[in-house]
Parts: sequence; structure tokens; C-alpha cells
Amino acid sequence: MEKEYQVHYTDAANERLDSLKSEYVEMLEDIVKDRKHVPGDKFVEITASDLEQASQYLKIIAPRKSESLRLVLVLYSLMGVAMIIAGLFYPFFVAMLSESPQRLMLTLGGAVLSAAGIFGYFRIKQREALSKLDRAIREHKANK
Repeated sequence: MEKEYQVHYTDAANERLDSLKSEYVEMLEDIVKDRKHVPGDKFVEITASDLEQASQYLKIIAPRKSESLRLVLVLYSLMGVAMIIAGLFYPFFVAMLSESPQRLMLTLGGAVLSAAGIFGYFRIKQREALSKLDRAIREHKANK
């Protein structure tokens, strides 16, 4: 049986929660306004469907998850480089001079793993940079 717990917010937590809600609402409104605004109109009608679509752009990513993902991507990259090296020097390791399908598989597998790891790593870096830029824009708007 699951125990039910009551959650109590302090006054400071309630204030922060209200500010987070208002920031989230503002971001949703900005996304919908950018999509639906027609020059000359004085208002934009926001529907539940609009909010559902806009909410897809605002996902909260846990820091630990991105850190572990970064670690996995680095490991994939290192494994890929090791596989490429093993694939390139495979004939020397087994003293075979003829072509080998295993060598091709190791080389291609390593290249794919390395490319996936490097791509994923830079994708996370790009997402973090965009998040910092978005935060800076919101702070700039708030300071106006």
C-alpha cells in the first residue's frame, strides 16, 4: 500500500512557485503568439490545443539525466574510436593479410558509434547554450 503524504509549501516556496508559473505562462504565450499572430490583429486567441502544442517546446530536463547521458556518449565515442583502431589494425592482430568481413564490421561499427556519440554530445551542448540564451533573453525582457 502506498502512503499518502501531505505537501506543505513555505511562504517563500509559494512565492517562487507563483513566479515559476507566471514565467511558464509567459513562455507558452510567447510561443503561441509567435505562431498565431497576424499583423493588424489586436489580439491572439489561445486554445487548449495551442497550449498543448506549445508545451511540447517546454520540457524540463533533469540535470542528472543529461550528465549521465553525456557520460554514456563519451563512452560510446571512446568505444567507437577503439573499434576503428581495432578494425584498421585487425589484420596485424590476427596476422591475416586477406580482406575480412569482421574488419569491415568493426570499422563501420566504430565509425557509427563515434559519430553518434559526438553528435549527441554536441547536441546536448547546443541545447544547453540555447537554454542559457533563452534565460538571458527572459531576464533582459524582465529588466525592461
